[in-house]
Amino acid sequence: PGIIEQGEKTKEMHLELGRRMEQTCDFIFLVGKTEMTKYLAEGIKDKSKVKILDTVSVWFDEVKKLEYGQTVTLIENDLPDNY
Repeated sequence: PGIIEQGEKTKEMHLELGRRMEQTCDFIFLVGKTEMTKYLAEGIKDKSKVKILDTVSVWFDEVKKLEYGQTVTLIENDLPDNY
């Protein structure tokens, strides 16, 4: 997850995005261990809201465990452009 092609502003933008995610999200799942997910996690102070997962399939398992009534899920992907 994250915003690509930010050059030297990558860290700053992802720290800010992490802070905003914390303000609006009940649960934050970061899939993969990249520079961007690292900075997103750093921007989130309440670590109890964050889970860092290795794969999307693990994410599906985690979402199924949520007992949160009606849930809205925003999925941002980091898939390559060549498919």
